[in-house]
Amino acid sequence: PLGPRTDFWDVFGKLRQRHKTPLPPAERGYVFNAIYSEDTSQSRQVLSTVLHGSNMRLAEIGRSMIRIAPKWSASLSSAHLSTISYAQVLLDSAFTLSPAGHHPECYRVFEAIEAGSIPVVALDMDYRAHPCHDAMRPLVEDPGSGLVMVQHWDELPEILTALVADPAGLLDRQRNMTEWYGRFMRRRVKAMENRLLGVTPDEPTMEDNPAHP
Repeated sequence: PLGPRTDFWDVFGKLRQRHKTPLPPAERGYVFNAIYSEDTSQSRQVLSTVLHGSNMRLAEIGRSMIRIAPKWSASLSSAHLSTISYAQVLLDSAFTLSPAGHHPECYRVFEAIEAGSIPVVALDMDYRAHPCHDAMRPLVEDPGSGLVMVQHWDELPEILTALVADPAGLLDRQRNMTEWYGRFMRRRVKAMENRLLGVTPDEPTMEDNPAHP
């Protein structure tokens, strides 16, 4: 993906007008959310097992929103949250669990960051075996991205507990993630513009030359 889904962006843009700056993690209603269709990857099924098995440990950390649909569908069903409800949950969650689906690089990662919710991704066997796992490399290999990475979903309760116990560090992570994302997206947009214009990286672009007609 090049960013959030268009339907999310339409709704999110209106909601964000109420919050010009992201709510700090400590002021959000949910510690984390887990909203996904379970059947699109093994990683999601593993996460579901962990969430059910570690329910008591995760409940001790704080409130969460868990909504797992058994089957993926191109259109929303009663098992899915509406787009506006989904956007509201992201805006009110400190963390967003983002297991790989059909593709490791999900829209959810970008939607969470836009909402100021820190994505949690698993670099598990499902991720490493996927032929397109390199798509996530710019996100997971840059320590400045602020993403939380686990090697297996079993690590989730311990890692979230440690992060929530340090509110100042968590706020710094959110701020750094937001700043990093702005730089990341500007580079992405510029690279796409260069490709469309047939400009090589060392040539001046329209952005570099404001006097360009």
